[in-house]
Amino acid sequence: MTKVTMSNVVPISKITNRIHGVLHCRVFKLWDAVDTKTGNIWGKNFVVADNEGGAIQGIVPIDIYHRIEGDFKEGYVCEIGRFTAQHVKENGFTTVPHEFTLSLSRQTCIKQLSSKSVDMPLYFFAFKPLEDIGTDITNENEPIDIIGVVTDFSRIEEKMVKGRPTKMQVLYISNERGHTVELTLWANYIEKVDINGVYERVNNDPIILACSSVLIKEWRGNYSIRAYAGTRFFTDTSIKEISDYLERLELSGKVLKKDHIVSVGANTSPSAQQSNNSEPKGISLLDLSMLPLDTSTGGRYICEAEIVGINNLFDWYFEGCSKCQTKMKDNYCGVCKGRKEKAAIYRILLEVKDGDAQAEFCAMADTAQEIVGEPATTVIDQSRLNSDGVPVMLHKLIGKTFKFTISGKLQGSYKNHRLYKVLQSEVVSKDKELLLAPIPEDSVVVEDDGANNNTNTRSSEMLASDGSKGSTISMKPIKQEFKTPEKMGLLPSTSQTPLTPASDNKGQKQKRKDLDGVAKTVYSKSPRRRLIMDKQNDSDDASP
Repeated sequence: MTKVTMSNVVPISKITNRIHGVLHCRVFKLWDAVDTKTGNIWGKNFVVADNEGGAIQGIVPIDIYHRIEGDFKEGYVCEIGRFTAQHVKENGFTTVPHEFTLSLSRQTCIKQLSSKSVDMPLYFFAFKPLEDIGTDITNENEPIDIIGVVTDFSRIEEKMVKGRPTKMQVLYISNERGHTVELTLWANYIEKVDINGVYERVNNDPIILACSSVLIKEWRGNYSIRAYAGTRFFTDTSIKEISDYLERLELSGKVLKKDHIVSVGANTSPSAQQSNNSEPKGISLLDLSMLPLDTSTGGRYICEAEIVGINNLFDWYFEGCSKCQTKMKDNYCGVCKGRKEKAAIYRILLEVKDGDAQAEFCAMADTAQEIVGEPATTVIDQSRLNSDGVPVMLHKLIGKTFKFTISGKLQGSYKNHRLYKVLQSEVVSKDKELLLAPIPEDSVVVEDDGANNNTNTRSSEMLASDGSKGSTISMKPIKQEFKTPEKMGLLPSTSQTPLTPASDNKGQKQKRKDLDGVAKTVYSKSPRRRLIMDKQNDSDDASP
């Protein structure tokens, strides 16, 4: 066997499919490679890093791994020889920024090295800025590394997933520039982070969380991150990358202490002081954005804001249970515990504005129906008539101002902005409507005996032209009753003798036009009501 010398050791950064040698590296991560169709474990994925700052991902079949696993475990420093390298395009999956991946075979030699004799880093990170998530980074199959301050985390809740109860917890991570991303943890990943335990252990220091290989997830324009088998979490401040990040925060004055974290629903939570039963408080959107993040309590606030956009015009509703208005799978409602009829349920993301401040509100179900003014099924039917399928009724909301009552409990984030749920809404009219003043009890009008049609006309002319103080007109209190032309004698009532067939139709038409003109003249001068009469009677038009 060829003796290994330092000249045979190849830096990871120099590895290609044409260069051969041995690697001295540390096994940073090791996780199962699972067949997505059968669910069987067919191999092991791994990431190794060397002392020159390079890292590369690889794969080893499961039977070969069982032969070498004694010398090839997470944290071990080892020597790898007789490996092969393939280009990433051929393999199609990598968690580190390297153009090639490693493949271990039966010819591969693995030997464990002493960590004291070889200086190897314990970790490898290639952090991405949080603001790039959802902008420059949108590939859901591209694992990334991130680091930030834990600004909030929810209680551990139990959800039903595929018919089984599963634990779930949400963390919110922010950077020094104020961008926030939501991290959803399921089942055993909650124990791997153990954010509750970290919160109890730290004094009043910020909690820095470094995440290696997390996947992004997009839902209705909202980007969050999630863990998978290759994800690793680190909170130890002795790790160089974490301590360097903390130092940058201290220099920038952006350090967020433990007391600022709204955590686990503790009584120390700033927003826990406002209970759900208390009266909602008025607040501007700017002040709302400055509040501590809150996912455990539910204070209520009132914001008056203008709708400037609908952020989900093509997926503004979902099919859910007609009874409890929650999502269903295969017509089965997990809340009602049975098969229920499907119904279209609103879920509208409203972009609202108050001065220079903006926010995102989520209106759902009946609350959204109050804002739109129509049930979801009606809007769906109307949107199908459009060539682009975009609901016109949702477009009509843009520009309207509402007084929103929202929940202080954070629903998530949308494009790195906080998302709040609308509880109630009330439209605020910006246009001043010209309303008629109420009629006082001593209001008067010209007395009309209905004996002569011309009397009404002359009386109206006197009211319109004679404005002298000395004029006297016979008046009496008015009754709040709308008078039709028949009641005023302008048109024959139904009780009067109808016209005979021998009458001149043309003469009757002209007479009707003249009477119509008189009625329009009378009512056009009324300050209270305006009577719009038809130009012609349909029956007269049909007359020969």
